[in-house]
Amino acid sequence: MTTQTTPLNNPFQPLKPHDAFLKFLLWGPPGSGKTCWALNSDRVAYISLESGADRYSHLNIEATYPSSLKDIGDVIRFLRSGNHEYQTCVIDSISVVWSLFLEEYCPEGVKPDWVMVKTKWKRFLRAMLGLRMDVIAIGRSKDSRTDSQWYKRTGDLILDSEISTGFEFDYIGFAYSELQEEWQDPLYRVRLEKVRDLTGRVKTGMVLTNTSFREFKQRANAVLEEAEVPESIQDFLKQEQQRQETMVIPEGLTPMKPELLS
Repeated sequence: MTTQTTPLNNPFQPLKPHDAFLKFLLWGPPGSGKTCWALNSDRVAYISLESGADRYSHLNIEATYPSSLKDIGDVIRFLRSGNHEYQTCVIDSISVVWSLFLEEYCPEGVKPDWVMVKTKWKRFLRAMLGLRMDVIAIGRSKDSRTDSQWYKRTGDLILDSEISTGFEFDYIGFAYSELQEEWQDPLYRVRLEKVRDLTGRVKTGMVLTNTSFREFKQRANAVLEEAEVPESIQDFLKQEQQRQETMVIPEGLTPMKPELLS
């Protein structure tokens, strides 16, 4: 008697530029426009761990307010299930999540097992960044946390963890604002500090001015759609040289100016 085997469905499908999910870490001081920049996205699932989320109610987005690591894990599992229509996950802030990790795994009077803590942290990041959607993690700047008891207690370990966290993301942006004349609105800028872009047309150091994540993704995907695959290494080198000589910066992206670093 022969046993019939059920044929397996082909799990592969063509890649499409508009399906390229972006993983963006955005950090900066309070009032620099981080949250507004992130929330101006498509079909947002807003994970809010900071106060004042109601001020963004005019954006017509949906939010959840987890208060523990278990709550955050439940939210990630729901988003991973795919039983929803959200396209962008915004977590505000990743700094608070790290503080929750410290409170959970580094109790008072117990020597921390940093290998275990960082292993669990990497598992969390992989679960979050593995979502089939855009992910934007908002982080506090170092200066806004200098009074934190956790920062005083653990010193560079918090900063070290945040630095290593950035390696998992496609993009890292630093948000800041620039005051103009009294009668003018401030300029809200995002400086790209890390870019994982194979086309070479979105570069580290570029500055986005008065934009949003939605606009940034549209431009990033437009770059992907315009890119051509060279037939050979020689063609690639020739195209790269020509691109460098005639490169046009996409609208809204400007090279970093030295004075912006002061």
